[in-house]
Amino acid sequence: HAICIRCGNLANYSHRTVKDDNLVVLGETDVYEPLCRQCFLKARKEQQ
Repeated sequence: HAICIRCGNLANYSHRTVKDDNLVVLGETDVYEPLCRQCFLKARKEQQ
């Protein structure tokens, strides 16, 4: 597992950090960030 970059817990999600409507976007840390479930849900809520 990866480590959540926001809280340090185990990360089970990859959160896209750029606005792009494509289903798949190639990239690493500049496009995606590893997040735990709690931080992932919070990040999705902030995006809306």
